Amino acid sequence: MPYYYEYVRLVEGGHIGDWYGYQYAGRLFRTQEEIIALKPVSSTGVQENYFGSYNSPGDAYLIDQDGDGKITAKDKVKLGNFNPKFFGGFNLSLSWKNLYATAVFTYSYGAKKNVVLSIRENIRRGHLQRV
Repeated sequence: MPYYYEYVRLVEGGHIGDWYGYQYAGRLFRTQEEIIALKPVSSTGVQENYFGSYNSPGDAYLIDQDGDGKITAKDKVKLGNFNPKFFGGFNLSLSWKNLYATAVFTYSYGAKKNVVLSIRENIRRGHLQRV
């Protein structure tokens, strides 16, 4: 399970609650040849992986932000902030003879939700940022 610190950073000039992730290009890899063309070749002549230990057709096409040919933690961009724009609540209490009823209502508005799922599931649900 991924840890909280993989997605949330404190950056000078940023806000508390900013969370980071990979930017999705809006499409999936279609063929194995397309994946092989993106893999960088190391100084020893070995072809490295583009993202993770294995890539296959149907995987998310993520944007390489720093241009090194690999998707690493340096390629994460700010996706949103999980702090709501405003929040509040109220409660309601009713009593009649020996009958008591209480209800509490809370709400928040404007927070971005960070659901830690597989990349394919994040794409399906629309949590990755599209270009």
